[in-house]
Amino acid sequence: MQKAWSWSVTGYNFVRQKDHEQIWRICRQAGLAGVEGAPELFPDESPTQLEDLARRYRQAGVGIPSFHLPFEAGDDLASFYETARRRAVERMGTWMERASRLGAGVAVQHP
Repeated sequence: MQKAWSWSVTGYNFVRQKDHEQIWRICRQAGLAGVEGAPELFPDESPTQLEDLARRYRQAGVGIPSFHLPFEAGDDLASFYETARRRAVERMGTWMERASRLGAGVAVQHP
């Protein structure tokens, strides 16, 4: 049995829009099955709001199968400094929890 492929797009393409309804319309029009989540697309939502957004994306026929974790200067999981490393690990854990509420099964992390 051959696996059927589907296409998704990175959420960083939509950072300036942040209008979720417009995002899923564009994705559907382009024939995309999903969008990769990004912190900038979901910066302040509560857990309940994230779950509601996930439901609305699914209803629109667009999934959020993966989530790109933050990768700013302070997000170095391999930092020589224990306090910086612990802070980065905690931040990634927070974003992985948020990503799971959106339905993401994969998190992308750059060291």
